[in-house]
Amino acid sequence: MLSIIQIPQESSVTLTASQYESLCVVQQLKRSFSPGNRLGALIALCIGSFVPTASFEIVHFETLSNRWMWILVAGALLFSATSVFGLAQAAFHSGVKGAGFCVLVEGVMVLSHCHWLSVAALALLITINVASASCALQVQPDSVTSDSGMQSLGRTLHGHDDTDSARSKHPSRNNHNASQPKRRMKCQKHTCQYQT
Repeated sequence: MLSIIQIPQESSVTLTASQYESLCVVQQLKRSFSPGNRLGALIALCIGSFVPTASFEIVHFETLSNRWMWILVAGALLFSATSVFGLAQAAFHSGVKGAGFCVLVEGVMVLSHCHWLSVAALALLITINVASASCALQVQPDSVTSDSGMQSLGRTLHGHDDTDSARSKHPSRNNHNASQPKRRMKCQKHTCQYQT
C-alpha cells in the first residue's frame, strides 16, 4: 500500500527590516529556526560557525609563526563582533551592556590562555553568530518588499520618471495619467504597477 507523503508548503518567512526589528530576540530566534527556514538555518550554520572557528585556530596556533595572520583575525573579529554586539544590545536593551559583553566574549576567545575558557567562548560565539546569520538571512530591505519600492522599480525599468519635480513640470501629464488605467508588470516574484 502506498502512503502519501505530504511536503509542507514553504511559508513566507522573509521579513522586512521594520518587521524584523519589532520582534524580540527570542521571537527572532524562533522564527529563524522554524521549519520554513531550514535552508537559511543550514547556510547560517556554515557561515556562523566558520568565522569564529577560523579565528580561534589562527590566533591560538598560527599567529606565532606568521604575524601577518593577525589581519585575518582582525577581519574575523570585525565580522563576529558586529553580530555579537547587535544581539547583546537587543537582548539586554543597553548599548553599554552589549559592548561590554562583546568585548568580554571576543577577548576571552582570542586572548585567554586558559584553554577551556577560550573554547567556551568559542562555543558561545558560534551559537551567537549562527543565530545572527540565520535571522539576517530572513530580512529584506523595506524598499525591496514594499509596493512603493516595486512600483518605483517598475517605472525605472520602463523609463518612466516618478519624481515630484517631473510631475510639477508637466501638470497635463498628471491628468492624462490619472485617466489611464494602470497596467501590471510581472516580476519574478511580485506584481508591480506602473502608470503609462
